[in-house]
Amino acid sequence: MKRINFLLICLILSACNLIAQPGFSYQAVLRDTDGSLRANESVVLDVELIRDSVAVYTESHSVTTNDFGVFSIIVGEGAGEETYSPAIFLSSDSSYILETYLRVSESGGNMLSETKLLGVPIADVARVALNVRVTFPVGAVTPFAGSNDKIPEGWLLCDGTLYGRTAYPELFNVIGYSWGTTGTDLFRVPDLRGVFLRGVSSNSSDVFADPDKNTRISRHSGGNIGNDVGSYQTDQFESHSHTNKNTFIVDGAANRYGGGSWGAYSQNPAINNTGGNETRPQNAYVNYIIKY
Repeated sequence: MKRINFLLICLILSACNLIAQPGFSYQAVLRDTDGSLRANESVVLDVELIRDSVAVYTESHSVTTNDFGVFSIIVGEGAGEETYSPAIFLSSDSSYILETYLRVSESGGNMLSETKLLGVPIADVARVALNVRVTFPVGAVTPFAGSNDKIPEGWLLCDGTLYGRTAYPELFNVIGYSWGTTGTDLFRVPDLRGVFLRGVSSNSSDVFADPDKNTRISRHSGGNIGNDVGSYQTDQFESHSHTNKNTFIVDGAANRYGGGSWGAYSQNPAINNTGGNETRPQNAYVNYIIKY
């Protein structure tokens, strides 16, 4: 029986093809043991995707090599009882890509190649992953660009509303009374209207620590205070000073030329107020929502 010598040329992973078809391109050249090309020859190939030494997908292809012994197939478009999906390459929660091997054999004959897929069909996998619902942990807070009446199922508006412990047990188990309560059976969701979010401060004296962490207050009764989740701070300017020249006052007008006894003498006169109602960076409104 003639032994097959199989030389893998390449795995072609084309993003354009992946969008148009459910699979990825595979191209190779077939040679005999002595290295001669198996040109213009019809061959039936068995294709398997292998993970942990187990075939997770199989199909077959009938191909004919060209004048140079080359053939091309689309893995995912062969004959078989299974339906190909790029989800084959994803973990059960779609959070990472699994290590997979491609095994090609001549039907009823020798295994021609088993190659680790160093580049899986990423574009196709990404297309599937985008359709997978992202899982958020209970208690996760995220900005939402829609209006209150468009908040998706499984989320609540962060407006400080009171909810029953029994109605939202998983959320209560995560946030408890951190954001306020009016009794043991009720708890508040975060009230994030009009405020920026800030990470809980470390207890060290590093440059990023909140120097006023221990004086933080609760926005609603029963909520956390001090250096803890759920506490708030009001507006404040960091301590600073301004200087101004001493000024002589003459007939109610300021004269900065000095000299002479022109009238009353004002030391460190007040500087006129400037600015608006608060200190703030440029910002945009969103609704904050919390997963329950």
